[in-house]
Amino acid sequence: MYASKVGIDYNAAPNRPLDFSDGISVADYFEGGQIKGIVTDTVYGCSGRTLADIAPLISWASQYALGDNTNRQAAIALVDNDLRNATSVAGCGASNPASLPGLALLYAPWNTIAATYSIGIYNYEGGFSGAPPAVSWLTNKGDATPQTTHDQIQNLIFGRQDSFLAYKTSISWAAQFMALSQARAGSWLTIGGPAGAIPNSQFVLLKGSFMPSQPWQLYDGMSAFNHGQNFLLKRAIDPAANDNTPVWLNKAA
Repeated sequence: MYASKVGIDYNAAPNRPLDFSDGISVADYFEGGQIKGIVTDTVYGCSGRTLADIAPLISWASQYALGDNTNRQAAIALVDNDLRNATSVAGCGASNPASLPGLALLYAPWNTIAATYSIGIYNYEGGFSGAPPAVSWLTNKGDATPQTTHDQIQNLIFGRQDSFLAYKTSISWAAQFMALSQARAGSWLTIGGPAGAIPNSQFVLLKGSFMPSQPWQLYDGMSAFNHGQNFLLKRAIDPAANDNTPVWLNKAA
């Protein structure tokens, strides 16, 4: 009816909305089946998740807290394996874990759609998004020492970020996206950030807010992959508020 009135069919080429698009823009974050990003203080992975569902993660964090190199490396390896190989989220049914294989399931339809319209896929931001559950979540689920559990999981996350496994997995994550036939450019959310913003969070590549700052091995992994690749660090340190340059354009970080 609408097409007959205006004389244009927006459901057919060359007038479909995507026919006027340069590409599909996605946010490509990875987590695991155990370690998740915080949705809210009352949700960790999904609303029905229990303390028992993250018992492996709590165990890994306790092992890391023992402090010796053998236990720390073993705990980091368990977390990294979760990020690389998880196919489900404990306590969340068929929820996609957003692990590397979980992301691969998302990539396929993205790539098909992009190929159908002969456009590229641009990762406008992404990276590792795993975080410890909120203290309030742990308390509500019956953890007897919620602050300790939270802190131990956070320390495990930071320990992994500074490991060679994080270096390798960050490269695998980036390479998996860029291997798509329609992938044109990827990005990591941020290098560092203005003081007081997100220094030392799971999203940053530097341990401090500004250069010179010691990088996590995540940074080294992304630097290694970026050599000869169209893969950008999304934002320079303390970017201008009006910096709207498209992330896929080559520019200095």
